[in-house]
Amino acid sequence: DDCKKEHASSAEELYCLCKTPYDESKFYIGCDRCQDWFHGTCVGITKSQADSIDVYICPNCQANNSPSETKANQTILTTQHFIELRRIVKSLQSHKMSWPFLEAVDPEEVPDYYRVIKEPMDLTTVEDRVSRKQYMKLGDYVRDVMRIFDNCRYYNTADSPFYQCAEVMESYFVQKLKAFKERL
Repeated sequence: DDCKKEHASSAEELYCLCKTPYDESKFYIGCDRCQDWFHGTCVGITKSQADSIDVYICPNCQANNSPSETKANQTILTTQHFIELRRIVKSLQSHKMSWPFLEAVDPEEVPDYYRVIKEPMDLTTVEDRVSRKQYMKLGDYVRDVMRIFDNCRYYNTADSPFYQCAEVMESYFVQKLKAFKERL
């Protein structure tokens, strides 16, 4: 009986800043200080960035000593920022490996996609949101772009061309994003 209670309480455990139950389709990063787990998209860290850092300290633990990475993701976007973010989206769209991500997945071509992927995203939607200035913070924009690649890797096998495109495009996006953050 205690085992059932423990299982029920752990199944309902909430994670991240967004306080949601564990979702195996999402990328998580663990804080090396408090040991809590966070969605990479919620804290503005990509999987490739996480792979290259030795220690991760979450926003809660950073308190007053925020490194520039977190500050950048919390930046309130200005008109000038939106102009630059639009340039980044356009450069992503013109990349030769972006073809799987240009538009929403067609349910006629991939009938089970929307049963598997609960939060779909594509570059046209991101571009539209940038044009309408719907992002409040840089982290919101990063979250949507990263969701494109995370969804692709979750749905497709690692040896598929789609998965490979996601890997290349994520690296390309991280380069563009890093250059943008350095100008903030």
